[in-house]
Amino acid sequence: MSARLARYDILLAANEVHYNLLHRQPEVDGVLDACRELGVALVAYVPLASGRLASTSSSSTRGSEALQTVLSTIVHKRNKSVPQVALTWLLRRDEHIIPIPGATSARHVQENAEALTWELSDEEFAAIDQASRPHPS
Repeated sequence: MSARLARYDILLAANEVHYNLLHRQPEVDGVLDACRELGVALVAYVPLASGRLASTSSSSTRGSEALQTVLSTIVHKRNKSVPQVALTWLLRRDEHIIPIPGATSARHVQENAEALTWELSDEEFAAIDQASRPHPS
C-alpha cells in the first residue's frame, strides 16, 4: 500500500484500525509505533468495543475484573459514563489516536462529544492503562 501511494506522491495520512481498552493490539504489533514514526493518525474504530464498554456491569468488560473496577471507580468519582472515560483515555493515550465512536442516538453523540471536555488525572490514566495493558503473544 505504501509503495502504491508513493508512486503517486501521496502521503499516508491515517490508518484505521480496531483499537480500544479491550483490544490494544496496535500497541503490541507495531501499528501505533509506525503511526508515530510516520506522523500518521491512528483512527480507532470500535473504540467502545461494540458496546461492551457501555457500562460498568460485569459482562461489559468480559473477563477484566481489574478494568471493570477501575472504570467503575472513575465513573462514580467523576460523574462520567464508561464510554466517556474510555474515549478520554484513548484521546490521552497518544496524540496520533483519533477515536471514531458510533452513535445510535443524539444522546450518544452528545455523550461522546463530552469526552473532549475533561481529562483524566495522571493516576486515573495510569490505573486504566495498567488494568487494560495488552500482553504480547
